Amino acid sequence: MSNRLNIVMSEKIINLEKLFKTITLRGQAAFLLSVGEMIVNELSADTHGISLARNAMDDCWEWAEELSVAGSKLYGYVDNEDEEKDLGVRELHYQQQDNQTMIAAVIALTCIVGYIARIAYIVEGKISFPVCIEMMDLDFINYILENACQTKIFDVDKAYIIMNYLTSNYLASNPEEELGSIISKEEIMLMIKNG
Repeated sequence: MSNRLNIVMSEKIINLEKLFKTITLRGQAAFLLSVGEMIVNELSADTHGISLARNAMDDCWEWAEELSVAGSKLYGYVDNEDEEKDLGVRELHYQQQDNQTMIAAVIALTCIVGYIARIAYIVEGKISFPVCIEMMDLDFINYILENACQTKIFDVDKAYIIMNYLTSNYLASNPEEELGSIISKEEIMLMIKNG
């Protein structure tokens, strides 16, 4: 990528990060899940990895729509004693293959699930978080987006369309605490599909 394109991409990420910090917790989850939906297929060469990522994403959507999944269950995808259920462990698998695109995708997906687990803990009234997700605050969005941009299929322009929708409909007076109204997975998926 040329320097000019890198600068433009960096500016877009910074703007998305600023907008992210203005929306409700459910809006934040929906935005991150839209990013995840754009990049999850990057793992298609890894049958177990894509299955695990898909399950994690589905559980996160279920939380965003119905609040019916506990933060601890979502956290189990980020840090789990059973490595077969730990999405983050897949990064080691891709490092052995020296596949930078899949590494970036699994880092972004693991962080998305971790961030949403943290939100779920907040909504459940928890005041402390497991160490792995403690640092995943509003400023962590930049790291997620930087990794998403390293994949071949993340579309920053579609991310902007979704963010514009969310900032028009899900603004928060306190983005670190305000849950917000229900957001439809179907509606977000249509925006991803149709751009």
